[in-house]
Amino acid sequence: TFQGLCSTAPKLLRLKNMWLTKARIKDLATAHSHGALPNVTTLQIGPVLFDDGAVAALADALGNGMMQRLNFIHFDEAHLTSTDVTDLFFKDGAVRKGSISNLETLRFQDIPSFGEEACAALARAIKEGAVPRLSALGLDFCPLGDKGLAHLVDALRPAAAGSLRVLFLRNCGIRDGGLANLVRMLQEVPMPHLKALDLSWNDYSLANDALFADTLAMDGTLPALEFFNLDFSREKASTLPPDGRPWSRTRAACTRRGINLRVEDDSGDPL
Repeated sequence: TFQGLCSTAPKLLRLKNMWLTKARIKDLATAHSHGALPNVTTLQIGPVLFDDGAVAALADALGNGMMQRLNFIHFDEAHLTSTDVTDLFFKDGAVRKGSISNLETLRFQDIPSFGEEACAALARAIKEGAVPRLSALGLDFCPLGDKGLAHLVDALRPAAAGSLRVLFLRNCGIRDGGLANLVRMLQEVPMPHLKALDLSWNDYSLANDALFADTLAMDGTLPALEFFNLDFSREKASTLPPDGRPWSRTRAACTRRGINLRVEDDSGDPL
């Protein structure tokens, strides 16, 4: 598998449906050192299983300059522990060493271990300026919860949020408290380039309709927003407004601003 990948010098390197061993990672790093992967800009890993030492080997390889042109890293259904996540990027790994400072897109998708601890480590990296070009962040199906989200919100308050264009927090266990914290940050920080915000499949209530509508009505708030995804669970049907449509005030605010609002039910169908 690695030999085939290394011989084609692709822009995309995808490792999936395999047992990712320490030896394989070292082979990949060796191939790269010999000039076999000069053009890789996108690294996708998953679904995979890691053996003992494989994550440390990957962190070491990235930290020592493997694929310095990387601008997109995506982990999808990778069986990582919380310690793996923090070690890989945010302790002595690649982000902390600044060896992937060209990173523009970072996505952890469906990683059950990506909770509060991992989110706190990510937040530290953002606050310390380790990913100055970060423009897209996706943590879909990662159990951040309100506590993990609080770390992220704290990191996005400074100027680091200025370049962010895409923020996907789909199915992250966000409740009303976490949502209020996020919205307060959006009210205070211009985030002039944010074009897409996905908050669907979370656990907040329809009582936040006025909060979103009022935020979108504020001058200078999210001026570039084009796509906005919200959640509606059938279990919340008893709290619908008189017109029977969820997020009616937010819909009106989005219509006035030309924002494409998508409201999904439990099955992902739009409402």
